[in-house]
Amino acid sequence: MKRDALEVLRARIFAALAHGDEAQAQNGIAELQAYEPAEAAGLRTALHIEAGRADEAFAAWQQRAALAPDDPYTIFLRARIHVMENERICALALLAPLLQQRLPAAVAEKAYNLAGQCARFLGRAAEAVHYYAQARDAAEELSLRALNASNVLFNRHYLPASLAEDRRAAEEYGSLFAAIQALDHRAHRRGQRLRIGYLSPDVREHVVLSFSHALMTALDPACFEVFVYAMNRADSFTEKVRNTVDVFRNLSQLSAEEAARSIYRDGIDILVDLAGHTAGRTLPILAYRPAPVQISGIGYFASTGLPTVDYFLSDTTLAA
Repeated sequence: MKRDALEVLRARIFAALAHGDEAQAQNGIAELQAYEPAEAAGLRTALHIEAGRADEAFAAWQQRAALAPDDPYTIFLRARIHVMENERICALALLAPLLQQRLPAAVAEKAYNLAGQCARFLGRAAEAVHYYAQARDAAEELSLRALNASNVLFNRHYLPASLAEDRRAAEEYGSLFAAIQALDHRAHRRGQRLRIGYLSPDVREHVVLSFSHALMTALDPACFEVFVYAMNRADSFTEKVRNTVDVFRNLSQLSAEEAARSIYRDGIDILVDLAGHTAGRTLPILAYRPAPVQISGIGYFASTGLPTVDYFLSDTTLAA
């Protein structure tokens, strides 16, 4: 198969994976097997890992290891299987010599991120911060740099530091988005009711929804119009919110810029982020400033480091 045809096949496989079409992805991987058997075995391993099938993942990994035993991605995949089986010390031991090598950027980001996950789970916060920082610096895509930078800030909370040091670390996160052009609100005009938007990956059965449900559902409808933007799969709790607020949108399949433009088109007056540097990919959306006033809180009680976030929800203790 010619190179161009292989690239088309790869694109088809990744498109199927992105849309959750496992059957189509498996068909593409089976076709790839005849031309790039090691790559096909790696894709099959990763597919089973994402689906939570440890036994099938290990069987596919053995095929990969027989073809490319010393390849860094082969070693990384074995470490991921260790994590699936709650063997994080084994995973770190396997990753340690790998991380001493000069790795391709895509593998380096994955390997350092996985090492950070293991160290965090094991309570080794300083190591976690180090690994996540290395993953941030290795990442080529802004979304991955931002993800790992958030992990750095989140895990720094377990380490001693001055307020000035914490502030500088947060501002380093904000600097990742320096090249982004914020959306223009000079023509923005509020209507008769104030439009409040809530952005969260936890509009589901989650502790953050326990704290934020009243914010979403108890405002006076004569004065406020409530928009909820979810970044998560729906469950019964999601549906209860959907049926209560004025407008509900699920933005989880959109890029940060696409999500920001969707919020911008709704003419939101105040946008409230409920995740901060916890999981959920909300802050890259706020970097585009989809609303003229932006607030963060509930999920993360500290500075986001983003200059486009104007306030964070606090009490007198946190604000001190």
